[in-house]
Amino acid sequence: MCEELKPSNDEISTPKANATAELAPMFADSIVSASEPGATPVGTETAVIGQEGATAKQPDVIMHVRNFIRRFVFFRDEELYDLVATWIVSTYMTDQFEYVGYLFAHSPEPQSGKSRLLEVLDLLVNNSSGILVSPTEVVLFRTAEGQTQLFDEVDAWTNKDELRSVLNAGFRFGGSVVRMREEGSDFGPKRFPVYGPRALAGIGAKILDATTRDRTFMLRWFGRSETKSASSFEFGNLDPKRNA
Repeated sequence: MCEELKPSNDEISTPKANATAELAPMFADSIVSASEPGATPVGTETAVIGQEGATAKQPDVIMHVRNFIRRFVFFRDEELYDLVATWIVSTYMTDQFEYVGYLFAHSPEPQSGKSRLLEVLDLLVNNSSGILVSPTEVVLFRTAEGQTQLFDEVDAWTNKDELRSVLNAGFRFGGSVVRMREEGSDFGPKRFPVYGPRALAGIGAKILDATTRDRTFMLRWFGRSETKSASSFEFGNLDPKRNA
């Protein structure tokens, strides 16, 4: 069981600038160093020798992200904090991978904490799409490129068959769909890239097609009576649009 971490009064009054301003530079440094030959894996604190011989420690990015998540989201399994934190960092370097696994948060009943996870992801992932509810197929494939897509209330989707093929194609680098597009007085095929990281949340483990589930890291939430309360942080204080 993880220890509940509550923010101080000072933290509650701090705008989002502290959430991403604290973490974003670490992401950037880690992405650069991760692409260098012989680089130390992200999440490992290492000593770096500067030009003048001075040493400085690279930040343990995953540790900082993990601790941030723990303030607002409760997982029974400690390993899931590392999984989600690592996945968040990976959204900044998906072009380095051949495959990208989706996050799939599910529970047997509502109000178990799944949407809170998406709110945290919305703050930390690379180029978030925002939390999308009831997306059409067009929205799914037209907004996929270069974004981290977040989907809530998947159990309420009435067009799962239309979305399934896009989701199944989008976990592999180079994945795309072809659609007809008007070109002057005629129509021609256009290819839309759909590769990219995605997080989905809903009620029930089988709300996604079996093939789509095979492409996900499944995060199981338990019933409300079985979950421990996380910090009741006001996310409005972390939203840069509300603090501009």
